[in-house]
Amino acid sequence: MALQQEITWSAPEYHYYEKSAHWYGAVVATSGVLTLIALLQKNFLFALFAVIAGFLVSSWGRRVPQTIPFALTEKELTINNRHSYLYEKCGGFVIIEAPNHPPELVLKTQEQLHPWLRIIIPKDQEGAIRTLLLEHMQEIEYTESLGDHIARMLKF
Repeated sequence: MALQQEITWSAPEYHYYEKSAHWYGAVVATSGVLTLIALLQKNFLFALFAVIAGFLVSSWGRRVPQTIPFALTEKELTINNRHSYLYEKCGGFVIIEAPNHPPELVLKTQEQLHPWLRIIIPKDQEGAIRTLLLEHMQEIEYTESLGDHIARMLKF
C-alpha cells in the first residue's frame, strides 16, 4: 500500500513588477496618441477603445498579486481549494527556471482558450514536485508564446 503523498505551498498568482512613474506615463502617452489618431480619422469607437484600454492597463499595472495556496496530491493539482486539475486530463508539465525569478511549473491543460497553466513554485520543493508529477505524467517541451514575451517586456 503506497503512502498518500501531498505537497503544499503558497505563492503569488503571478510575478509582480514594480511600475515606475515613467511606466504609467508611457501608458498615458500611448493611449493619448492612439486616441488623437482615432479622433483625427473620425473613428470615435476606436478613440473610446484607446481611452478605456489605457485606463484598464494602468489599473491592472497597479494590482498586486494575491498569495494563493496550492496542493499536489496523488491525483490532482488543487488551486486555492477551488480549482482542480486531474493529472489524467493534463498533457504534461515542465518546470521553468529563469534568472532572478523563482521556478515555475507549467501544466498543459485541456482548456481551449488558455491551455498553459503557469504556477510559481518554491525552489526548495522543485525536486519533490517534479518527482511526484513524473509518477503521473510526462515532462514535455514548452515554448513561451509571443504574449508571454510581450507581457514580460511590458512588466506585466
